[in-house]
Amino acid sequence: MDLPHIVREWSFASALVGLGGVVFLALYITSIAYEAFISPLSKYPAPIYCHISHFPVAWHMWHGTLPYWIDRLHKKYGPIVRVSPTELSYTASQAWKDVYGHSRGSDEKKKRGCAKNPRFYGPVRDLDNGTPGILEADDANHARFRRIFSHAFSAKALLEQEPIFEKYTSLLVRRLKDKMAEGSSRGGGFDLSAWYNYTTFDVMADLTFGESLGLLEKAQYAPWIAAIWNSFQAGVVFRSMRYWPPFYRILRLAFGAKLREKRRVQFRFCADSVDRRLARDPTHTHKDLWSLVLAQKEEEGRLTLPEMHTNASAFMMAGTETTATACAGLTYYLLKHPDKMERVVREIRDTFQSEEDMTIVRMQRLEYLQACLDETLRIYPPSVTGFQRITPPEGAEICGRFVPGGTSVYVSNYACFRSELNFRDPEKFIPERFLDTTGAFAHDNRAALQPFSHGPRACMGRHMAYVEMRMIMTKMLWNFDLKLCDEDENWLDQPVFLVFKKRPLLVHVRPRNDWKQEANTFQAM
Repeated sequence: MDLPHIVREWSFASALVGLGGVVFLALYITSIAYEAFISPLSKYPAPIYCHISHFPVAWHMWHGTLPYWIDRLHKKYGPIVRVSPTELSYTASQAWKDVYGHSRGSDEKKKRGCAKNPRFYGPVRDLDNGTPGILEADDANHARFRRIFSHAFSAKALLEQEPIFEKYTSLLVRRLKDKMAEGSSRGGGFDLSAWYNYTTFDVMADLTFGESLGLLEKAQYAPWIAAIWNSFQAGVVFRSMRYWPPFYRILRLAFGAKLREKRRVQFRFCADSVDRRLARDPTHTHKDLWSLVLAQKEEEGRLTLPEMHTNASAFMMAGTETTATACAGLTYYLLKHPDKMERVVREIRDTFQSEEDMTIVRMQRLEYLQACLDETLRIYPPSVTGFQRITPPEGAEICGRFVPGGTSVYVSNYACFRSELNFRDPEKFIPERFLDTTGAFAHDNRAALQPFSHGPRACMGRHMAYVEMRMIMTKMLWNFDLKLCDEDENWLDQPVFLVFKKRPLLVHVRPRNDWKQEANTFQAM
């Protein structure tokens, strides 16, 4: 083959590559122009880079700054923001109803609600046994699960389960006293964030498996719990790559097996624990979730064994971390606001003369503690990110505006709860806003505060969470005086990987002073 012929072929190939590059560039520029100026979502406010690329939202997911970034966008652009070419974030209270509410309309023209976004939640085949639980189920099965579990999460059931809550919250107090006697606190302080987690995991394990994990006794996490938390960040990276399916498939092939194995360790533990619980003589078990579920009538529905396994695994994560996070957040905010701490401590210690007086019913009357809990859930929400939904093919009307089908929509909890459009002085910890309905906070939009979500898929463990939070905080503040360690002054500086990646909350803990000597306690601290 002569040289001129080779040159001609090379030139032709180069021309084809160049032409392909030009075509690709033209298509890319066209797509950018479409998303920025023509797309139906282009009318929604956002910085230009959010209109044209998924990269900004993915970047903040990777770095654990997503809710903080979205909060800044809403403060600049208002209650509706386009955070990526296919996503809208909301902070208006009406969005809770429009995005998460029930389907509306007559049976003949019933409008479909917004379904869970598979990009955010992943396909059912990713589950460890391939069987969806209450978190992944379609609408029909989700309604069935709620019907089955509603008895176990009812107010009556919580009263029947009160001995379990009392057992482990009292054990928390006793173990802290034991550690104080041993002089084994870390640098003079206890990591209360960890101790709250030990408590909530032991409680939920007893409710779900009929046995404790022994975390409070050992004062350390079980290996499978640590493995799950360590996998959260990797899971967020995997989730972000779903914006680019080819890269997601490569990442899944390269690292997916390792991540799934960490999840399987937790799942196998939960499944084995459920099997042991079901094998026990029912006459020798105390009231737990399964005793209430299994006692239902046949017509009310039954769970298959794989469904029990999947739901138990979900309860162990969803019913533990969020409650412990709220207790840690409340502890921190009270320690940063001594006047609030003094008021709630006085309410608790004036109400109860002994721990035996602390019942679920009586703790419900602690109005200021309840206000403190609500304010914590507002300013430091454990469910910090928005729960993504996707509009139906025919589109949906959200906050009075039409949104095309296939759009990812959600209320961003962190931004919504800290919006000046919803709350006065939203960046300040002011529990009194929930007690003052006619004064300075009369115009707070309390409908915007939905820390347990809204609609048919709202968290059914809401009342259980409040019972557990009240009991933990009541016993802690009745028994102990607390002081924040100096190194944790900026404890709130935390990345978010689906949940807050909490730093140790180091607190000086000492037995409470005699009531007659408490007048100067808070001034001295």
